[in-house]
Amino acid sequence: MKLLRQVSLYFREGRSDKVYEVDLCEVGADSTGAAQCVVNFRYGRRGAALRDGTKTPAPVSQAQAERIFSELVKSKTDKGYREQSAAGSPVADTPTSTSEPPPRSAMLDPRARAVLSRINAGHESDSPYKLSRAVWRAGEMRLQEAEPLLHKLLGTGDVQLDYSIAWSLGRLGTPVSAAALRALQADRSRPYMIRRIAAISLLEILEPDAKSKAIVSYISQLPDALAEPARQGPAEAFESALQSHLQDAKPSAYAVLDVAYIINNEHVRPALLNLIRECPLEPNYFQRLRHIFKAAELRCDGEVYGILARRFEKVRGNVNSKTWSFRYELVKGTGWRYQYKPKENPMAGPNATMAYSHATRLYLRKRVWRTLQRLGEIGMANEFVRLATGVLADFTDDDAQRAYESSQYRPTGQRWQYERVPIYYDRLHSYWALSKLLYGNSRRYRFETDKHRLNCYREANTPQAAPTEREEAFPQLWDQVPKALLHLLDESRLLEVHQFAVKALRASREFCRELDIPALLMLLRAPYEVTVELGFELAVTRYDATNPDRDLVLALADCGYQRGREQACKWIDLQRNLFLADTSFAAALAAASHQDTRLFARGALKLVTFVERAAQALIARLVAVLQPLGEDETQRASDVCQTLREVFGDRMR
Repeated sequence: MKLLRQVSLYFREGRSDKVYEVDLCEVGADSTGAAQCVVNFRYGRRGAALRDGTKTPAPVSQAQAERIFSELVKSKTDKGYREQSAAGSPVADTPTSTSEPPPRSAMLDPRARAVLSRINAGHESDSPYKLSRAVWRAGEMRLQEAEPLLHKLLGTGDVQLDYSIAWSLGRLGTPVSAAALRALQADRSRPYMIRRIAAISLLEILEPDAKSKAIVSYISQLPDALAEPARQGPAEAFESALQSHLQDAKPSAYAVLDVAYIINNEHVRPALLNLIRECPLEPNYFQRLRHIFKAAELRCDGEVYGILARRFEKVRGNVNSKTWSFRYELVKGTGWRYQYKPKENPMAGPNATMAYSHATRLYLRKRVWRTLQRLGEIGMANEFVRLATGVLADFTDDDAQRAYESSQYRPTGQRWQYERVPIYYDRLHSYWALSKLLYGNSRRYRFETDKHRLNCYREANTPQAAPTEREEAFPQLWDQVPKALLHLLDESRLLEVHQFAVKALRASREFCRELDIPALLMLLRAPYEVTVELGFELAVTRYDATNPDRDLVLALADCGYQRGREQACKWIDLQRNLFLADTSFAAALAAASHQDTRLFARGALKLVTFVERAAQALIARLVAVLQPLGEDETQRASDVCQTLREVFGDRMR
């Protein structure tokens, strides 16, 4: 194999430091003696093992390979990659780069440099920018340059700073930080919160083999009744054992929930997810849920983060914290004088008798959005989209509230005169993070925040219908991870999420063009017309009359979009014998969930002549379809029976 051309590209922005290498290689010649070539590529993070692939599954002509090579390089340079080196000699003689890219520190944006500068200054700085906040910010930005600086700051005795360092090392650290995190975790003189977050961070930076060994050691820390199902499974056995362990247990017994989330394997996670969804936000449970919430934030575990974010939005606080804050106490030796003294906090400590106050709930609701907003502002696309997808996917139409109209009084500009302005609260108005994600850039909606309320509302002079422009927060980040939009369309059961995801997905035209057939089938089977319409448009562009995909046509014929069903019926009519010769296709069409499709199928089947064997096979399939139909599908069953009588009546006697 001879290397004809090679380009090495690099991309550096913020925390990103990626390389992309493209090779054009001659691999032989065809029967006429013309050169046959391939175009291969490698990509990944600088210094890590690169993943490889090819743009030519089979060798092509040199001219075609040159075109593929140039298009690939151009597509990457258009996205911000810069050329680092080039080569044009046999593979064995490939030269090294002749020009080194600028150092990574020089490529950092001003915000990252400011964070590093504050951390480097340490405790000696008189800056109002708190050191622990700068450390936390470095973790959010995954600034690897901060790793050696954080090691120097450990052991100062500042609990908040040590916690921030342990958290940030889990985000930006490498295996070099494993020793420091192990020391934090093992130091019993440190608060439990630091040891707990150090354990989570340690697993985030370990190599796979070391991580597996660490998880085995954590499983051994579980009670015997939990250790075996956590090690061997199944998940149902661990869930049953966990329920038994927590039933009428002492407060200290709930610490297994922290360990379970550290383990987080395929046997433990399903039980933990079910518990997080259902357990009461009360003492013993709530303290551990709060720990898990912060660990999920560190791990960017969107599923757990979304479940808890929804619960904080929907479950009201248990207690008003002001009711226990102070008490009057008699001052000894002063007669009947009393003084105002603070009470002991009933929500603090391992034996707390109260949990999840109204103030705590408000804080957590704000924190969910604040975390997402901070990730969005610094351009952390993968982390933002992962957490945002978790939040959006967990809400459903059942969570929708009653929409209502209210009003606000605003000054007219004249002294002592006000005017009444009608405002509307739509069905998602009280879900703060959800509304911010969906309407963060909307011109229709406004957001009100005060000491007690977080709401989203629409003024009377704004249209109710969604505009053509996108309204979601940080649309540029969603454009970088369009697969997440497809995941939302598959998982979400909330209309507003589908409306947002479809609008955003339409902007990623290249991604839509490359969707495979299973993805199109998923879109066509979605429960919302807006999503099915997108699937229909993509199916029309993908349809090949010379080699039609039967699954695609069948899904379109039975979709929830009338134009799509009509188009599928036209395709079937044009090649009726080809489609209906497949008895499984014909039976599914005749028993479709939409009546107009069933009536079309009946008419089409009457125009086809079936041999006896095919007719009997189709009759058997239709009879099999009838058997599982319930009482709420009588019309469907009646139509199938009518089709059997009209098309195969003579054969069934």
